[in-house]
Amino acid sequence: PAVPALIECLSDDAVEVRVTAASELGHLGAVAKTALPALERVEKGDRRAAVREAASEAIMKIR
Repeated sequence: PAVPALIECLSDDAVEVRVTAASELGHLGAVAKTALPALERVEKGDRRAAVREAASEAIMKIR
């Protein structure tokens, strides 16, 4: 149940919320596989480097 809420948080206006959401998805590991498309979009398109880096780390942990 946490994964959909965290995916939604990846679009939040606050940088801290986006970074935390990506990080938490990474901590969930394989359970968060459904978040990969959203994380990949964030990794490629977020305007803040910290968010892109958090998404990249999460992707590595989930795969």
